[in-house]
Amino acid sequence: MAMDSSKYSIIPLVSGGMDSLVMLHRIIKEGHRIPFAIAYEYGQRHVKELQYARKGCNRFGVKLSVLQLPPIPGSMLTDGGGVSYEVPYRNALFILTAAAYAKRAKATRIAIGINKQDAADYPDCCIGFLAQLNNMMAFCGDIVATAPLIQMTKADIRKEAERLGIESWSCYRGGAEPCGECIACRL
Repeated sequence: MAMDSSKYSIIPLVSGGMDSLVMLHRIIKEGHRIPFAIAYEYGQRHVKELQYARKGCNRFGVKLSVLQLPPIPGSMLTDGGGVSYEVPYRNALFILTAAAYAKRAKATRIAIGINKQDAADYPDCCIGFLAQLNNMMAFCGDIVATAPLIQMTKADIRKEAERLGIESWSCYRGGAEPCGECIACRL
């Protein structure tokens, strides 16, 4: 049965981490229509987060599409290389790929769970980067990438996740249990 996607407005990017799941809850609560959420498999060592993305989407009654990207090397997050957890241009790849899906679904927005602290450490998590990406996307249509949590800190998001009883996975190391040492666990 074909879905009448003309009434939907936003495609959330859901990783399974607390940021994206709190964001998902927020956009649902605000009454946005969601045809589906998108998660990515891109060679990340912490692929376990996708289980939490599925669990969170199921909890909120949102269909999840997991898209495969080629492995992105050179980061501690993917192949253990590099000196940081930064995956260069990851959010650009995510947003631009999602824009193609959003256009097909007649959605006008993409939501990503970047926040105030991420913006300080990762260039593709700041509002300026998002603004430039939106300028570029304006040439191809009317899809806009938004960051509903951009004014929140990790502590704010954690409190909200706990209040809502959201189960998430944030450890970057990909073990059976959170390591407690990586930057995601510490924050």
